[in-house]
Amino acid sequence: NISESIGILNLKDEVATALSQDVEYRIYEIIQEAAKFMRHSKRTKLLTEDIDYALRARNVEPLYGHGAFGETTFKKVSALAEDIYVVEDEEFDFEKLLSTPLPPAPRDTCYTAHWLAVEGVQPLIRQNPAPNPESTEPVSKKPRAATTTINNNNNALPEASAQSSATATVPVKLVLSKELQLYYERLTEALLADNDLLRSTALDSLAVDPGIHQLIPYFTQFIAHQVTHHLKDLRLLTTMVLAARALLSNPRVFMEPYLHQLMPALLTCLVGKRLGGGASALSHWALRDTAAEVVARVCLDYGPAYHTLQQRVTRTLLRAFLDPTKPLATHYGALVGLTRLGAPVVKLLILPNIKAYSALL
Repeated sequence: NISESIGILNLKDEVATALSQDVEYRIYEIIQEAAKFMRHSKRTKLLTEDIDYALRARNVEPLYGHGAFGETTFKKVSALAEDIYVVEDEEFDFEKLLSTPLPPAPRDTCYTAHWLAVEGVQPLIRQNPAPNPESTEPVSKKPRAATTTINNNNNALPEASAQSSATATVPVKLVLSKELQLYYERLTEALLADNDLLRSTALDSLAVDPGIHQLIPYFTQFIAHQVTHHLKDLRLLTTMVLAARALLSNPRVFMEPYLHQLMPALLTCLVGKRLGGGASALSHWALRDTAAEVVARVCLDYGPAYHTLQQRVTRTLLRAFLDPTKPLATHYGALVGLTRLGAPVVKLLILPNIKAYSALL
């Protein structure tokens, strides 16, 4: 058959013998290769798919067609002096087929999109694989892998308080390495230190370090906590505003999901009633100027993505600017913040209210 397929009708016996030996060797080679796929699939039965994989592995054109879902049965047909086996066809009853209701029409082809992961966390939707059952257990039931952890407010907690904090708050799926925990502790200590060189080095690290993305939620919570609980410490407030500016200027981190934690702290440093105290009470003007610069940068960089961001900020600043019960320091911060947002804001919000504000003075 092989010789006839290429136009050779009279094939010599010695050539046919050599050709049959080569064909036998090739078949044995393909079967041996297919057996490897069968064993790797942990099966004891050779399938046609294994033959196809073996042919592809040998760079041979695979067999075309489709495999049967069940075992193929053959029936014996006697023809002349030879026994011929053919595939037994299934018989169908036309009356039964005609009385069977039609299946429902298939749905139209459509495309949908879904998130594989958001900030490294896989959403619990039906398109994504189910999570590991161990990951859904409460934190209190899981074995503790480390003796320290980071809570939402402080740098590090001892083992007992960390366990109680984990059971009282929503469990965090992000697992920090020991190196990142040590980096976080050292950097926050440097920000709180009285050494200007350490503080400047820490701020530079926040502005350029590409490996702090996993620590961004902890840094934003740290800044918000320090601003909320240390309104009389002007030096610390200034450091926190500079830390927020450093994080926002880092081109290698993604800050959009954490703006809602930074903005209240920045607006507090901008329009707070009383910032600092004692002999340093007069230097809060510089803090408000820096906070206004950072707030304007947030609106400029993230305003196109969040269309209501600048509207909410300007509404807050305008309300503080026109509130007669607020002190002049708050009015100054609101005025500087609105001015930093650009000439259109000054034209639309400040100039029309100059007369109303003059009546408050």
